Amino acid sequence: QSKALNLIGKNFLGKTKKIFVVVDSKENLFNGYNNARTASILGFSIFALKTYFILDSKMKLKVSDLRNIYLSHKDEEIIFFGFTSILWENFLSKLIENKFTFKKSLLLHGGGWKKMDKKKVSEKKFNKIVKQKLNKIINYYGMIEQTGSIFFKCNYGYFHCSNLSDIFIRDKDLKLIKNKKKGFVQLLSLLPTSYPGNSIITEDIGEIIGEDNCKCKRQGKYFKIYGRAPKAELRGCSDASN
Repeated sequence: QSKALNLIGKNFLGKTKKIFVVVDSKENLFNGYNNARTASILGFSIFALKTYFILDSKMKLKVSDLRNIYLSHKDEEIIFFGFTSILWENFLSKLIENKFTFKKSLLLHGGGWKKMDKKKVSEKKFNKIVKQKLNKIINYYGMIEQTGSIFFKCNYGYFHCSNLSDIFIRDKDLKLIKNKKKGFVQLLSLLPTSYPGNSIITEDIGEIIGEDNCKCKRQGKYFKIYGRAPKAELRGCSDASN
């Protein structure tokens, strides 16, 4: 799973390791606070040259630590990593208040859009705020049940399958439906061998846009995710209450 994540990630994040700034609390994560978030952060840390955690145990931004990161690494490539709703609630507003602009930075984020919908924050609005201080944004889609089978979003706004994963879309009766029609997302992965995680029908609504013909030139299926189905239970790695 780690090897797969590394191979897929390099295609979007580059081959060299970078300064890795985790927008989360180390104290909470490694004290059983949220095992799913911890696993995700540990997984993505393979892309880290050096790792910083910039939220304290109360999920407040450690401004002095951010300042030190800025002074030490402002001319280096930096990956800011976090879960979408946590970034919105605990980081972005404070970043805007401070005079730090990371010109060579990349924000890697995923999850939490059901919470964002409740706050009436669209992806367009989220990206507009981020772009005031950070250079590039990459959204990813995946789940802890299929660690390593991650789907990154390209510059044209589509998530992409790798050669280790696949996606199907099913209707309310769980029948397969054609491309460019919305339905329940089914994710398949070659990676799980010690548990039954090879095929999962999610509560997410998605749409396959096409295959082998995205403008970004990547091969395979590419798709959109529209969030959780109505009335689906609120849960996931970004749920800071778990």
